[in-house]
Amino acid sequence: MPFEPLRFLHAANIRLDYAIGETYKLPSRVASIVQDATRAAFERLIGVALDRRVDFLLMAGNTFVEAEHSLSARLALLEGLEQLAQESIRVFVLPGALDPAEAWRQIPDLPPNVTILDGHSKAPLAFKRDGKSIARIGTSPRLAHRKGPRASQRELRSESQRPVPFTIGVLATNGDAEDARALEAWSAGQEAGHAASGENEPVSGRPSDEVLDSPVDYLAFGTGRARRTFAKRKGIAHDPGAVQGSAPRETGPRGGTLVTVESDGTVQCDFVPTASVRWERFSIPVDATTSRPDLLRRCRGLLEETCGETSENAWIFEWVLRGSAEALEPFDAASCRQFGQELNEAAIVPSAEAAVHNLVIQADPDAVEVRAGDDPLHADFAEALADCRRGLYSVIALSLSELATAEEEWAGRLKTLASELEPDAISAQAHRILRKLFRNAAAEGGSA
Repeated sequence: MPFEPLRFLHAANIRLDYAIGETYKLPSRVASIVQDATRAAFERLIGVALDRRVDFLLMAGNTFVEAEHSLSARLALLEGLEQLAQESIRVFVLPGALDPAEAWRQIPDLPPNVTILDGHSKAPLAFKRDGKSIARIGTSPRLAHRKGPRASQRELRSESQRPVPFTIGVLATNGDAEDARALEAWSAGQEAGHAASGENEPVSGRPSDEVLDSPVDYLAFGTGRARRTFAKRKGIAHDPGAVQGSAPRETGPRGGTLVTVESDGTVQCDFVPTASVRWERFSIPVDATTSRPDLLRRCRGLLEETCGETSENAWIFEWVLRGSAEALEPFDAASCRQFGQELNEAAIVPSAEAAVHNLVIQADPDAVEVRAGDDPLHADFAEALADCRRGLYSVIALSLSELATAEEEWAGRLKTLASELEPDAISAQAHRILRKLFRNAAAEGGSA
């Protein structure tokens, strides 16, 4: 089926001026890069849109964080949108959980090139070029169209004589379960689906008209959790991931996607790097035979296998050392700081101005043992920790629920941080500290 050639930029989870990198205390040269990271990513996104002369920019969910009430975020947003307006580049925005539609409507002097997509409306919007409808953009994995008595003749004429609009569905889902349902709805009937309609917008039909729907040609996810693509016979579903990682869990290169649609329907998705700060997280098994030089070599090997992007100015590494409590005994706080310094001196990240190395000690919680000869209080404490490990999330959820009645904004922020918690790691570290305390207490008792 023929289309008019089309090029647009798809971005998600921009989170303008959102504070990232608060997990660790950072050196001043890295902290300054981190502080400006989300704004820098947005500016790069605008630069790409201008340089590549895209037809439009599609921002799908969480462009800013309304709860932050950041003036600098609003100013940066308006400046970027104005730059696109000066070049007649349209912007389609789907509000997300962090930037609700009402917050967008309250922004004064929003440029006329910006269109806010209504997630409750089933009618798609038309993107036109020189008066011709090039694309139809909606907020559903399938778009409806009407089929009249002469539909077959129109479809034949459309396919053979004139291009039809490229259909795009934009979604800002709130979890893997919603993603799965959207993909299922989009995939339904792919092998026997209807052809896309050549009509610009739904036509008020006669009683004899039949209302049909078709899976969109491009399903644009806006959650930004991870970069991923699903290809079907009818089209492509794609999530570009966040334009800038905000925590150790959001690892690897981050950016947007330049989507190019050829006249024959070929869709190409090219990664556009925008992140200034890159997070990487490596898990390294450690046993009693692991020496410091051996560990350093393994870390350097992993660094050498990791390729950087041109946009990246700082890398933050999290090295998770896993093993038994006995194997991890030598890695106290001072030893971890020294090892991080050795990594800084021994390993160079080619594309970055600065790198930070943080060690996380994570004893295997299933390997924690309380021996028969240990202090009974030690055994009771270990058993209580095991119970806490199993019910950690429920305890936190109850506390946040109580906090939300008085401090809803802070409860929301803490809920986001709580999602990053690792009960096994917390439990293992608690056991490690516990073991050391009781061992020291036993030594002091023996010497007395």
